[in-house]
Amino acid sequence: MFAQNGHNVVLFLLEDLQTYDTKDIKFPIVPLINIKNKYKIFGKLGYKIYARILKDNMKQYGAFDRVISNLPRADRTVKELNHPNKYFVIHTSYKKELEKFTKRKSTKKLKLYKYLYNNENIITITDAMQDDFKDFKISTKSMQTIYNPFDFDSIRSKGDEDIEFDFDYIISPSAFRKEKRYDILLDALKLLEDKSIKLLILAKENDNLNDMIKQRGLSSRVIIAGFKQNPYKYINHAKLLVLSSDREGLPTVVIAYSRSIRKSSRFLFGRFCEVKNLD
Repeated sequence: MFAQNGHNVVLFLLEDLQTYDTKDIKFPIVPLINIKNKYKIFGKLGYKIYARILKDNMKQYGAFDRVISNLPRADRTVKELNHPNKYFVIHTSYKKELEKFTKRKSTKKLKLYKYLYNNENIITITDAMQDDFKDFKISTKSMQTIYNPFDFDSIRSKGDEDIEFDFDYIISPSAFRKEKRYDILLDALKLLEDKSIKLLILAKENDNLNDMIKQRGLSSRVIIAGFKQNPYKYINHAKLLVLSSDREGLPTVVIAYSRSIRKSSRFLFGRFCEVKNLD
């Protein structure tokens, strides 16, 4: 959107890991390193190294008016960058995250977040996330909410495309991570009286996920379809969408499904999600 509005954009990646199809992207996409977690093991020193590499790469493109960081690992790198206009985008509720940790881990994480975000410019994707910073007593330079954008016309168009499956299924369009609670979802599937309906998971293959499926005797009822450039057509043809997460920041998959898919909305979502107004 920045590029479409005439701004010069460079997207820096910590590592050379790309999932999305970027062939139509007109601005540079620059990985800082090509080995996963190369400097992460060195802790704060490692992120100083990432920051130095980032600074050297930025010099090739001239002066930057703003640096916008997404997700904690990038935040730890950008924190070490000496730039007057740094913005940190927060995508999840850190308060809900810390509630799930042990006291020791929670204390350590809170110390990190205070270091990262104190006296910085913060962008949250919901108003409620701003309360987390107040509760944590983190004093920010500025704070504003910018909701994730949706192109509903494009989503509807993509939702109308044909799919390769001809059976009834429930869909989970979530990556396999601990907080997504696939254990709960698979347990629920096992309890269903209708054994004919399948579960379609739009996530990459994962040994732990495969083990969870096998342990529950669900190998014939669960399809791991992998990451999809167009998830909307699979969502649109599903009998039910389930989001079993412990927590979400702004559950965009629910908003996209409820507002943009042409079929009537049928979804269940996690115990700790809060959506005040889907409009």
